[in-house]
Amino acid sequence: MPTFLVDENLPRSLAPRLRKVGLEAHDVRDEGLRGRSDLEILDFAISHSWILVTSDLGFGSLLRSVPGCRGLVIARLPADWPAVAIGDAVERALSRLSEGDLSASLIVIEPDRIRRRGIP
Repeated sequence: MPTFLVDENLPRSLAPRLRKVGLEAHDVRDEGLRGRSDLEILDFAISHSWILVTSDLGFGSLLRSVPGCRGLVIARLPADWPAVAIGDAVERALSRLSEGDLSASLIVIEPDRIRRRGIP
């Protein structure tokens, strides 16, 4: 089962919520990465073989220049959604995806669909 690293631009409640449903999840704030650059956060995720979960689209472009990413999940959800709705959408999406779907993949979670493409 993959381990997820939740970025600080997602609700603080997300990592504990994912753990409650049986997923291994850590928050960047608990790992001493609060305020760090996208590159530092991605390097940390890569060094631990964790899949990064974020709403920051900038990570998608970093994938081209930083090899070795286990996987990236980008939550493209409305900014005005409450934390509970964001948590519902991310939990639902991650529960539907297999480890094979997540591995070496860029997953984009949108309100009405989940997109997946391989990471080169």
